[in-house]
Amino acid sequence: LFITVQALLTFKLYRYFYFRLFAILSILAIISSFLPYVDHIFNGFSAPQKRWHYLLAFSTSGLIALYVHYFLSLTKRTYILTSIPSMLIIIVSAILYKTFVIWLLWVPIVFIVGLVVLVLKHTQNRPNHLFTSCYSISIAVLMLLVSTVFTKNQIFHEDHESRANQDYIHKSLYNTPLQNELVNDMKQSKNTDERIDWRVNEQDNTPMYQNFKGLSLYSSIFDQELINLYYDHLMINLKEESVSRYQSTGGRANIASLLSVRYQMLKAYQDNLPDYFKLVRKSGQYRIYENEQMLPAVRVTNQYYDARELHTPIDREHAMIDGVILNHEGHPYQKTVKNLLKDTQVKAVNANWNGHQSIHIKKFTNSGITLHIPKPLQKKYDDFYVTLFVKRGAPDSNSTITVNGYQNHRLFNDSKYKTGQHHLLYRTKPNQNGDIHINLSPSGTYQFELK
Repeated sequence: LFITVQALLTFKLYRYFYFRLFAILSILAIISSFLPYVDHIFNGFSAPQKRWHYLLAFSTSGLIALYVHYFLSLTKRTYILTSIPSMLIIIVSAILYKTFVIWLLWVPIVFIVGLVVLVLKHTQNRPNHLFTSCYSISIAVLMLLVSTVFTKNQIFHEDHESRANQDYIHKSLYNTPLQNELVNDMKQSKNTDERIDWRVNEQDNTPMYQNFKGLSLYSSIFDQELINLYYDHLMINLKEESVSRYQSTGGRANIASLLSVRYQMLKAYQDNLPDYFKLVRKSGQYRIYENEQMLPAVRVTNQYYDARELHTPIDREHAMIDGVILNHEGHPYQKTVKNLLKDTQVKAVNANWNGHQSIHIKKFTNSGITLHIPKPLQKKYDDFYVTLFVKRGAPDSNSTITVNGYQNHRLFNDSKYKTGQHHLLYRTKPNQNGDIHINLSPSGTYQFELK
């Protein structure tokens, strides 16, 4: 950064074609660094990521090389004047980010070496090539220091070092012979068009590296129709919020059958299993469950339903089972579900309502909202679906929505991985007291509305 800014401010060198070319490329790349849309483009129009900065490194490297090539043509005055804003940018950045890195100490040394070279260039018997080489070496040392600090903080930091090793890869947190054995057994017991719902903890690419037809993916590029299905049409809850993933069925049996899930494998401590999945095998900490209500992968139907007439995800889910949904064609779906909110008792627990759509959560455990389901409704229905609008207020932070033990981890509002989906759907069952408790944490204000 120090040498790049110096070079860009050395206007007398712009008369050289290649210097001007790399200067323009560097300026465009620097400006683009502040435009999130550019990051979107180079990340498949997904969450903005600086995955194109190799172009910035290339253009500035060419600029610095040409700056060194023409360095002896500079005056001491030009060199000093261009150094001032360069150093100010670095100092102000360090103060604002409250971060000190070792290469900051080397910047004054590079400046002094460059100044000495320019002072001595007019002496008799001047060894110009030696002076230029010394300046080049000082820049190279600076670049190595910057690269070392970047690599340590951004690549080989503590979390990566704990996972980037052979031992981690063969642990149950990632991949083991037993996991592969169980996956192979399930593959042999199912049809080719059926799926296995299994992820190693939150490793959404488990189906990819364990080689089976699964129900999760972590990627920067998705088919928009898949996103629409998960976010809008069926509102399948993602346990770990992120624009870069889709996963599982949210514990919904109908979704599992619609997506041809034959088996679901969980570790012993995991839950949120859909109904109508029976335990068929135990092995170590793993449990394999088989779907008892499989649907054929291909069906013939004469029932057509108009998508415009389907107003809830549950109605759409049922319509998909009974027939096929078309845009602008078909008839309205008749077996619509009833909204039971008016038949339940809603109570704030360790929380205060701030108007109709805002709630303040106090610093207590189990703070949130409790829905009490009357006994006649408990006897009538097996599953209950809670639909709500939740958005973190002040102070902004990551948050967790817990519905009768099921934890849904939500990102802070400005996160680049935030889905922007605040209308959420949870499948659950009342506890032994007939209650569904919605816990919000941490404490603070939330926009909140039951639907």
